[in-house]
Amino acid sequence: MESTTLIPLFCYLLGIHIILSYGCGQSEYRSEAGDCCPMCNLGMVVQRDCHGDYSTTCKPCSTGRTFMDQPNGLKQCFPCKSCDSQKGLYVWSSCTVMRNTQCKVVEGYYCTEFSGGECSSALKHRQCEPGEAIKTPGSEKSDTVCEACSSGFYSPLGINCTRWTDCSVRDEVQQREGSAVEDVQCVSKASRHRYSIIPAAASALILLLLLIILFIKPKNPEKSHKNHREVNRGDKRDCGLSEAVQETVSSSAHTESSVVRLNFFRKGNRETRSAQP
Repeated sequence: MESTTLIPLFCYLLGIHIILSYGCGQSEYRSEAGDCCPMCNLGMVVQRDCHGDYSTTCKPCSTGRTFMDQPNGLKQCFPCKSCDSQKGLYVWSSCTVMRNTQCKVVEGYYCTEFSGGECSSALKHRQCEPGEAIKTPGSEKSDTVCEACSSGFYSPLGINCTRWTDCSVRDEVQQREGSAVEDVQCVSKASRHRYSIIPAAASALILLLLLIILFIKPKNPEKSHKNHREVNRGDKRDCGLSEAVQETVSSSAHTESSVVRLNFFRKGNRETRSAQP
């Protein structure tokens, strides 16, 4: 009976010894004066240490600027972190006096750096090139994985690889072969026959034009030049003759006018004489 009563007493005395020998209690902190003072709660820090019969005086953190997420004996709150959009982060949960800002990775980005168990920097997912397809889509923790399209497939946008069109299924013929970025080009059989006739017709037309040019081209350049000179001289003679005819007609008209005036003068004289007594 006595031993059962002594056990709690022994534990109590041992606890007092540990506290006095090694430090303060779990919910206390040691002040600068060496006193064991009660800690402040979450969202608050120490404004004044305990002394004598006075307990610790605490003050709250600044909302949206600082926080404290644990019981403490500190004199300053922790600053709230920011989520840098240029590093692919956005604010998922705003900062409070008891909790820091929580950031998350922007959609289309993946985390490349971690700090305190949270992402601190992210990069944009890789865009697959034309001729490639997405093998594994990107996530918040990993980048996109791309792979090249196999032969007989194409991918114009770098998303999915699509098999080349089979022209025979549509009763058409292949006009142009496909590539890793373009599908094959199909045309109807009648169109292909028509397209094959066009080059032949164009070639025949060009040949005909060349034959016509060669046929109408003068064979003797000197004779042609001589005929050209004779034609020029004939033109000059025609011009001289025309000028002479114009001068003759003008002279005849002048003479006829003079005769008319002379006859009129003579007639006037005869009438004057017959009128005299």
